[in-house]
Amino acid sequence: MAAVACRPLAAGAGHRRAGFRPLLAGSAPETAALAPSQSHARYGTVPAAAAGSADGAGPAGSEAAQGSAPAHVWLFGALLSVVVAALSLALAVLECIVLVTAPAPMPASTAVASGISAAAWFAVAVALAANARPLNSIADSGKPHDATHVTVPLVAMLVANAGLHAMRILRSDASAGSLATWISADGAAVAACVAALAVEAARWARIESDRADALESFLASRTDEHGNKIPVPSFEQSASVLSRLLFSWVSPLMRKSSRVLLEHADIWQLAESDQSERLVAKFAVAKRRFKSLFWRLVAVLWPPFLFIILVNVVGAVLSFGSPFFLNRIVGFIEHGGDQPTYIGILFALGLFVTSVLKSWADAQFFHGSRRVGVWLRAILIAEVYQKSLRRCLTVSTLPSSTASDEAGSKSADSKESDSEGSTDEEATLGKIVTLMSVDTRRLREIIAYMPWIFVTPFQITACVLALFSILGWAALAGVAVMIAGIPLATAVSKYQYKTGDVYMSRMDKRVGVVNEMLQGIRIIKYFGWEAEFQKKVEKARQGELKGLLGTFLGRALAILVWESIPLLVSFVTFLTYTKILGKTLDATTAFTSLSLFMTLRFPLMVFPELLMDAVQGMVSLRRIDAFLSQPELDKFQSDKQHMFESDWNQVATRPGFRNATFTWDNDAKADAETAAAQATTSERDPLLAADSQPSPLHHHFVLSDVHVTFPVGCLTAVVGVTGAGKSSIAQALLGEMKMLRGRTVFPSMFSRGAPDFGSRDTSVAYVAQTAWLQNASVRDNILFGAPFDEQRYNQVIEACALVRDLATFPAGDMTEIGEKGINMSGGQKQRISLARACYSAAQFVILDDPLSAVDAPTALHLFDKCIRGILRGRTVVLVTHATGLVLPSADHVVYVKSGRIAAHGSGVDMQRQLEVLGDSFGEHLLHAIRGDKIDGDFGGEGSSAAAGASTDGVDAAKAGKEGASGKLVEDETKQSGAVKAAVYMRYFRAVGGVGFIAFYLVLSTLGRAVQVADDWWLKVWAESYKTGASGPRVNTSTVIAAELGTAALAVQSMFIQSAKSTVASVGSLSITSANSTTGASSDHNVDFYLGVYGVLGLGLIFMSQLLILIYSIGSYRASKEMHAALLARILNAPMRFFDTTPIGRILNRFSKDIESIDSEVGESARQFMGSVFEALCILCIITYVSPLFPLLFIPVVIIFARIASAYLRTSRELRRLESVSQSPIYAKFSETLQGAATIRAFAQEDRFINENFKLVNKNHQAHFFMWSANRWLGIRCEIAASSMVLVTSTSLILARSSIDAGLAGLCLAYALELVYGLIWIIRAHASMEMNMNSVERVDEYLNIDQEAAAIVPSYRPADNWPTHGAIEIQDLSVRYAPDQPRVLDGVSFSVGACEKVGIVGRTGAGKSTLSLALFRIVPHDGGRIVIDGMDIGRMGLWDLRSRLTIIPQDPVLFSGTVRSNLDPFDKHDDAALWASLKRVHFLESLQTKTAVGKAEASDEAAQLASVGSGTSTPSATGSAASGGSLLPIAPSVVRQDSAATAVDGASPVAAGPTAESKGFSLDSVVSENGANLSQGQRQLLCLARALLQASRIIILDEATASVDHATDAKIQSTIRTEFSGASVLTIAHRLSTVMDYDKILVLDHGRVVQFGKPHDLLQDTSGQLYQMCAESGEMDLLVSIAASRATA
Repeated sequence: MAAVACRPLAAGAGHRRAGFRPLLAGSAPETAALAPSQSHARYGTVPAAAAGSADGAGPAGSEAAQGSAPAHVWLFGALLSVVVAALSLALAVLECIVLVTAPAPMPASTAVASGISAAAWFAVAVALAANARPLNSIADSGKPHDATHVTVPLVAMLVANAGLHAMRILRSDASAGSLATWISADGAAVAACVAALAVEAARWARIESDRADALESFLASRTDEHGNKIPVPSFEQSASVLSRLLFSWVSPLMRKSSRVLLEHADIWQLAESDQSERLVAKFAVAKRRFKSLFWRLVAVLWPPFLFIILVNVVGAVLSFGSPFFLNRIVGFIEHGGDQPTYIGILFALGLFVTSVLKSWADAQFFHGSRRVGVWLRAILIAEVYQKSLRRCLTVSTLPSSTASDEAGSKSADSKESDSEGSTDEEATLGKIVTLMSVDTRRLREIIAYMPWIFVTPFQITACVLALFSILGWAALAGVAVMIAGIPLATAVSKYQYKTGDVYMSRMDKRVGVVNEMLQGIRIIKYFGWEAEFQKKVEKARQGELKGLLGTFLGRALAILVWESIPLLVSFVTFLTYTKILGKTLDATTAFTSLSLFMTLRFPLMVFPELLMDAVQGMVSLRRIDAFLSQPELDKFQSDKQHMFESDWNQVATRPGFRNATFTWDNDAKADAETAAAQATTSERDPLLAADSQPSPLHHHFVLSDVHVTFPVGCLTAVVGVTGAGKSSIAQALLGEMKMLRGRTVFPSMFSRGAPDFGSRDTSVAYVAQTAWLQNASVRDNILFGAPFDEQRYNQVIEACALVRDLATFPAGDMTEIGEKGINMSGGQKQRISLARACYSAAQFVILDDPLSAVDAPTALHLFDKCIRGILRGRTVVLVTHATGLVLPSADHVVYVKSGRIAAHGSGVDMQRQLEVLGDSFGEHLLHAIRGDKIDGDFGGEGSSAAAGASTDGVDAAKAGKEGASGKLVEDETKQSGAVKAAVYMRYFRAVGGVGFIAFYLVLSTLGRAVQVADDWWLKVWAESYKTGASGPRVNTSTVIAAELGTAALAVQSMFIQSAKSTVASVGSLSITSANSTTGASSDHNVDFYLGVYGVLGLGLIFMSQLLILIYSIGSYRASKEMHAALLARILNAPMRFFDTTPIGRILNRFSKDIESIDSEVGESARQFMGSVFEALCILCIITYVSPLFPLLFIPVVIIFARIASAYLRTSRELRRLESVSQSPIYAKFSETLQGAATIRAFAQEDRFINENFKLVNKNHQAHFFMWSANRWLGIRCEIAASSMVLVTSTSLILARSSIDAGLAGLCLAYALELVYGLIWIIRAHASMEMNMNSVERVDEYLNIDQEAAAIVPSYRPADNWPTHGAIEIQDLSVRYAPDQPRVLDGVSFSVGACEKVGIVGRTGAGKSTLSLALFRIVPHDGGRIVIDGMDIGRMGLWDLRSRLTIIPQDPVLFSGTVRSNLDPFDKHDDAALWASLKRVHFLESLQTKTAVGKAEASDEAAQLASVGSGTSTPSATGSAASGGSLLPIAPSVVRQDSAATAVDGASPVAAGPTAESKGFSLDSVVSENGANLSQGQRQLLCLARALLQASRIIILDEATASVDHATDAKIQSTIRTEFSGASVLTIAHRLSTVMDYDKILVLDHGRVVQFGKPHDLLQDTSGQLYQMCAESGEMDLLVSIAASRATA
């Protein structure tokens, strides 16, 4: 058949009829287009013309394109149509025979009907024969022909005709003569109809599937004008009613998965109504109408939610159909000897129809509920994402409970536990990821089952009424027990809610710790802190696992209640009925009542769980609502509009501040009097402990009375010492700080209503102090959403000194930048960020110290070519420490001092003001403005090697290296096919191994044996009522009905227990029994049978609880072991892994996948094993009762296997794609949070929101179609099951005279249970495979490459190593990856003991790489490094890294306190901590605490007292608060630092007042990533941390780049004195920093070009050091420093 199925017709072979399209025109091009190819599996390639013109958005597509596509004929299908025509002709003949042979007298109506039927069938036969080819033709575009519509009326005719003749047979009397011919003709007609129906159904199914596949292939081949593929629209929107009912519209996707492994490009597009953009637009309308998040969601979701409630109600009503017809069928077999057979057949058809209709209702319910879940999650993720772009970040503060006096004595651990759950106000990245990954997912799952909460009360009511009709008032006793059990069930639900909430909050905490670990992984590896951080994460994990044990206990209690209450209800009811009311409990009453009690058990089981889920859903919704309710920045609040100038003319001509006061405290009030009353600090505060005032717990940096106008089109320089508030000026301009009073005159959302918004004149460009880059190509980072203009782009590349860098990148400007710019040097990151600002059309540009990260020549180039060049004419606000370079050329200067503008104006004005001020930094500025040479500064007009690049050079640099790929972050990999056995074994080993699994299986077998004994005892009890012919006769139909109830209930129980992960539904049972006889024998011992039944019930409960216990132990083991293994592998992964793997991808493993292992994987495995044992036990019982039954069961198994195979192939891949597509969402969130200030400044919020929409839609594509495939499986399996039950019941009815009613009922009961058990096995297996995807993904990371061993026992250094600090580097070569060029190539030099060596070179020379090589962060490609005689390449990494100290280029701090950052593992006392802070002059960077209320307070202090106080975090970027710190401190937990031991001879009294005057304590809070500190203060803390290490070798990588020159000079003095006994290697851009060192190493392109004493190297005028000094403009100064060192 396959050989002839797809042969195209010859030219001209087609038929032309009305309504049909010509098959083939026969032209050569069209014939050529029919050549088969892999892209068009069955019918050849789609013609290019057709593909190019078909730009329709759906299966309706382009009529012209589809009309022009060639067609093919399925010849075997045409043959099948001819067969149907022949059968139709046979039906016409049979109708004639019936008409002729009918016995007289024949009713006239019957004769007319037979005549018309004969004529109709003759016409059908002719039509089918004539149109056999057109009926089976397929256009390459998949366009269906009108003639296919004949199938529906044809099927209707066949069904009606078969039914008519069948009824004639069933109603006929057995007589002789012509009657035999009559019956024979009718039988033949029924057979012909059935045959024709089967043939036509098979033909139609095949031709429709082929057409759908052709259409899908055609749509998948379409491209737009740019050559990009047009997404294939969902077939659901254009599907027919029948296709929607049967979910046949999913079939093309299912068949495609059998041909290829599905990728995202193969998944159809979501319907427009399901896409995030449309849903968020609807939600925006609801937001204007309602204030509550709940009611806003209701306003959007109620239409589809109401529909699924209605279909759920329909399904609940239909669920009573199955037990009703089952009861009738058994009764008919037992008592229907005098009734016609067709009555029994009607009962069987009724059972089939109600089952199919219920299957349809359930399918629509679950499909609709999944759609509602997608809508809900899309809206919530969008809202969380948008909120993250608008909200004020708040500092993680200690809870208010710690303010008590008693809390002061608590340990850190107890404080940690006290604060648990008090995290609603703290939205760190870890919590936001949890909101997205866990809470939105939980709500999506919960809402899918919420309609049951409306249906289960209906089911409970119906069962109670039925019980009352049977038992009378005794039923009320059972109802009373149920009501009494409600408080118990409620208590259990509350406990589950509580444990679930604790588990979630602890998971938030763990994910937050993991996120912080990943963010600081580089510093962790530098210091060898892997083991310590592993303990820190494991500690958080232990708390989470305790919460998980609580959820296991809650689940066990819930199951205990669910199983105990129905048992208790039945006992109390029967006791009341027999003992209190004194009635006789006969079999009919007993079994019917028990059946109803078992029916009642299902809603009683599900209703408390639904209530609990509803509560848990509200908890998640509350968590999200709390996040969405957090304060937003002033510039997004309409009621703060008066604080921002909305008149664009004012903004464009007089930008600046008008008497404005700002704070980082979001809770501070804008009222001036309130602010004055609350103020206790001057300026920078951070860290003020509460003094004698009980009011504010924390204090924050404030910009006070800022009044300045920035000249339009000019360069304004903002200067000041470290911590003065320079960056806060920039942040205040951007609207990132809270304004207490005054007005900001700068572009904002209020002034951007101008018609030319978005043009050059209205937008803002911003360069943060800590450069923020996207995980995208260099070009994309520079363009930042703007259109590409090659000429402008080349100018920017040259002006930002990126030409040489791009030439070294593997793919030029198409080289991918890693997450957080991980593969770029600090200078490269800053220059790319600067290029982004230059390329933008913004008239207003804010530059926050971009020159600090580059060397002197590059700084000169940037200032000359970029800031004074390409940015000339724009309004530029430049925050800088490079005063000597910038101030002589600045048009306007703003001097910030302690949060105030001390002076501002032009150069002449500033000189006059600075002379009056007379402070030391003012003197420094005065010299800079005059153009005097300044120590350590840039200045002069030196030439730059970076300048002068030609356009050809730029183009060459952009092109990169031929054939090189610029991709750094590889796409996330996914497995394909079935989950590998190794993954299962990995999980089973974690559970406990083979022995544990075998023990669990034995217990499962025993549990099922108890269940069988329980069912068997029901039969024994029923047979005990048979006392002989004179005794009462039990109603067998009632007994069998009870058996059916037990069977169906077992299936229901399995389905509901995993309803959260796999959809399944079996209807509740309602038994209607015949009137029973009363008067059982008086000696019948009801108590005995009831007691044994109760004991067996208790045995079931005991076994169930035991299995839950064993399962919980195994699941706990697996969760603990797999997380520990994952953590260990990640911590010991090489740095290259983190360079190429986004943090969001790793976090996805630690959040969603670990949560799935905790709560889903074990449950799905338990359900699968349980369902398999259930089916095997039933099959054994059926085989015992009816040995031939398994033979009849084999075809069903084959059918189920084929359906399951197709489903598993698709669902596995879709689940993997869903998991893979979640990581980019998390990565995007992380990236957005870190760069929120930059995104807001560029007004790019909408673009990022749209990108997030695309990522969420991509994720929901896989999710939605995965569940659509689930419905495809469900409807087919349930129709197959219903068909089997129909065949079984019909066979039993036809054989009723020769079969015992009890045996018939038993076979029917177990056949039903076995079929539905097979459905459950398929679902449970699919669920297990999909959940095992989480194990698979974790297992993938358990096999990543690892670093060298932490300790090598055979090669360990002495405890005091290194003793001298001598370093010898011999021919060292380094490359970051085997396929990349060498970054260091043959580097050799030596450092003597205690020598100070400066490492200099142009950007990208390999300076930072050398520091990485010293710590073996990157592997050595050749050569070796010897420190004090030991080869570091042979020793363990911990031994190496823990003995060296580095202050990296990017300062990394962790959330906690100053103490925890300086001494994370409590190895030093407070005296040592204070000493390190003092030596780096950290306290000098803080504001001074001002006395309040003193009469002698200065005017400045009085003005500063008008500042508010509270808690806050500046911005989402790393430099958010770079103008000032706000380290809040809880006074109750402050240690007695002033009582510390004297440091360096200074008494505590001497050190104390300094800290007190600054309001500082070691317990001052440091927020995540140190966001509440300026960049310079972060560097100072990192330097202080390094001082505590007391290592003999110190590496400083641009450690003081972000501090002012005075502080830098002090630090260098500290280094010379404090590190006098250590070898120091300093990487520096400021040549003056290292010119007085013992030696200088000059690197260029990874090679040593010069090495020696500074004075000696400067003698070589052709040397690179000399050139760099000349380019710096400080030649005389540098020569002087070197000479002084040489003569010292």
